[in-house]
Amino acid sequence: MHMLKKIILVIGMFVLLTACVDKEEISKRGKEEAISYMKKNSNIDFVPQSVEFSDALGNSGLWVEGYNKKNKSQIFRVSVLYAEDDNGQMDYKVVGYGTNE
Repeated sequence: MHMLKKIILVIGMFVLLTACVDKEEISKRGKEEAISYMKKNSNIDFVPQSVEFSDALGNSGLWVEGYNKKNKSQIFRVSVLYAEDDNGQMDYKVVGYGTNE
């Protein structure tokens, strides 16, 4: 019984660490997608400051909050959806953004 507890503990720690790494990668890629989208579609040099994972849409979205590099008082919140494609790769798509103005 003691050995079973150790195995469960090791598996639990592995799952926890894997989830943390995945969130870090998703956060990083979400920021990159937000930067690219804002530059391409609105000609804004977006500087991400924070990422918040959304509970909506089956936990497959995040909010990237940041500001316009040329006007730091102009704050944006960019909505990014992510999902795994058929090849097991993560796919990211900006679905919209809002501003404080």
